[in-house]
Amino acid sequence: MTFNGLLKGKGFTRFIIDLDNSSPVKKSMVIDTPNKTIKIKQKIPNIFIIIMHSPHTMILIYYLYRECYYPFFCIMFQQYTNNELINQQLPHIFDCFHFRRIHMGFWSRQTKKRKNDKNKKQQTKMEKLEELAGTAFDIPYEQLKQSLEENIDYLKKVTGNSPDILYREIEIGKRYTIKSTIVTTLGLVDTQLINDFILNSLMTQPFHEKIEEYIKEKVRQEDDKLTNSSAELILTEIEKKLLPISHVKRVSNWSAIFKYLLTGKAVIFLDGAKSALITSTQGGEQRSITEPQKEVSIFGPKDSFTESIVTNISLIRKRIRNPNLWVESFTIGKVSQTDIRIMYINGIANEEIVEEVRQRLNKIDIDQILDASFLQQFIQDKVFTSFPTIYYTERPDVVTANLMEGRVAIFVDGSPFALTVPALFLEFFQSVDDYYARFDIIIFLRFLRIALFFIAMILPATYVAITTFLIVYLAYKIHVIVGILIEGVLIGIGLAQKSLKEAAMEVYNALIAGDLNEARKKLSWIVGRDTEHLEESEIVRGVVETVSENTSDGVTAPLFYACLFGATGLWAYKAINTLDSMIGYKNEKYIEFGKFSAKLDDVANFIPSRLTGLIILLFTKNKTHRSLTERIRLWRIDAKKHPSPNSGYLEAATSYQLGIRLGGYNSYQGVQSFRAYMGKADVPLEVNHIKEAIRHMFIVSALFTIIMGGGVVAITVAWG
Repeated sequence: MTFNGLLKGKGFTRFIIDLDNSSPVKKSMVIDTPNKTIKIKQKIPNIFIIIMHSPHTMILIYYLYRECYYPFFCIMFQQYTNNELINQQLPHIFDCFHFRRIHMGFWSRQTKKRKNDKNKKQQTKMEKLEELAGTAFDIPYEQLKQSLEENIDYLKKVTGNSPDILYREIEIGKRYTIKSTIVTTLGLVDTQLINDFILNSLMTQPFHEKIEEYIKEKVRQEDDKLTNSSAELILTEIEKKLLPISHVKRVSNWSAIFKYLLTGKAVIFLDGAKSALITSTQGGEQRSITEPQKEVSIFGPKDSFTESIVTNISLIRKRIRNPNLWVESFTIGKVSQTDIRIMYINGIANEEIVEEVRQRLNKIDIDQILDASFLQQFIQDKVFTSFPTIYYTERPDVVTANLMEGRVAIFVDGSPFALTVPALFLEFFQSVDDYYARFDIIIFLRFLRIALFFIAMILPATYVAITTFLIVYLAYKIHVIVGILIEGVLIGIGLAQKSLKEAAMEVYNALIAGDLNEARKKLSWIVGRDTEHLEESEIVRGVVETVSENTSDGVTAPLFYACLFGATGLWAYKAINTLDSMIGYKNEKYIEFGKFSAKLDDVANFIPSRLTGLIILLFTKNKTHRSLTERIRLWRIDAKKHPSPNSGYLEAATSYQLGIRLGGYNSYQGVQSFRAYMGKADVPLEVNHIKEAIRHMFIVSALFTIIMGGGVVAITVAWG
């Protein structure tokens, strides 16, 4: 029997149980925890001995009871036998799960057959255990005190007396008064709801009269003062009869109180009561439902998800009015305590898929979940894949359609997107309006999209094969010299030294002539940034950065693949680089569509860019006082600051050789963007630096050809 599970209680990271009932061979297991190690040894088949190094091992014991149904003995180390948590809570927990206490530190349970269906009794046990175990907050488990003052002081201590935690003190009763405090979190509660239904109920004259009557009838009085049991009875009366709010819950431990308080619920403390009331008062400022921003539909609904998980689930409930639409709740994030909901239609969704989603969510161990994209990275099948395995949408109608098809939806509180699993490859060929058009037209359009997809994938490769490989192959068939000449021509056409030099010199000539407007215009042809208001030094920086970066993109990288694979390799790389130039942008339009192209270009340029930067440092003229060792060290440091994994090695090398500083603020379509500085500003940027960058490009091109060509020849000769 194999069981995998994540412990939700404080102090655990994971545990794995792997036991074979049919084998009497001794087996052992080690469970990692933040502070200690729990050891479990199987002495004989079906018998566990659990050595408890921490009071929190009670959660592990519950999982063994619930999931394995093995008889076992639990042994507590002596140093914990006087622990307050053990003495007060552990016996209660074992008692509520039908454990029989033998003596201090020892418990046992009789063998019980495993039940196939999980009844209400087991669910109640689970809820009670979760309440007792608390959440992943780093707060010691403690029960509430009877003293209201002690409870409020403890609350202020744990929250650092934060000003957004509000305390409203009131007195209940006329002759026999009892103090009460209502605690809320500013910005997370509906103030009007608290004023109308809590404060108004607790502070009106009829309420005080009811309490007086209740005290006279049921509450024992001593010296005109209320006893502690009286406070509990009054709290029960408030909970059952006097609060006109839809959801009221009673809790008695701090873990549960902090969990509810920080999600927007109000907590009512009563002096003398060792429990508090939790009332549903969530509210605060929230974004209203708006039209989708990315998945725009012409014929479909105009609503989209918001950052409120309650609102998002209600949008699905409005579309599927069926009791079989089930929702399950999870809390993930040790610090953030983010609410997660999974939604599926019972009877349609595959139970194995639902169980797989539960297990993957339970295995997540992280401090915070801020968005659905965080969750996506933890539960997806493969991380390093170009094909998404989870569907990501902002439209309720899309989620509704996926639920009807048997998928599982995942919602994250604070995220305006929902995840649906599992995702199919064909799902990404669908359009939002496919749900609202005739089926025959949609079938035709989907087939057309799929066909065009494969055409787009195959046609460029076919074109490169015909224009390079096939031509070169036929040329070599005619004669070796003809093949060499044809391949040389194709390689020469694919190199960009001449066009790059001409484009840079046009800007240089305009600057020499003093025509800044013409220089800005010429610069806009070779860079993506806004050039309308650039000064001369910024224009020079733009040209030097472009020449440096494109020394690899347009010259050395094509040479690298030409030396390895001939003209075919060069043009294959040019296709990758061109695709990145066309759609590899980090903007709203191309962020998903062009991601693969950009990543593929990064991989293809990884080696050439670093070789090019190193050649610049080794073989071009150094115009600074720094030694080669220092320049290489600084080059490696600055290159990693660049947003591109490759361009930084080129710009940093040029900047350290010329003694200038590249990088800084750029404007793209009116939006300011900062790029990390490359190099040290030993000298200011001047027009002549453009020529220096061009000179670097030609030196590197020649040396790169000699090095790569010589390496290929040497390898060929060595292989005979």
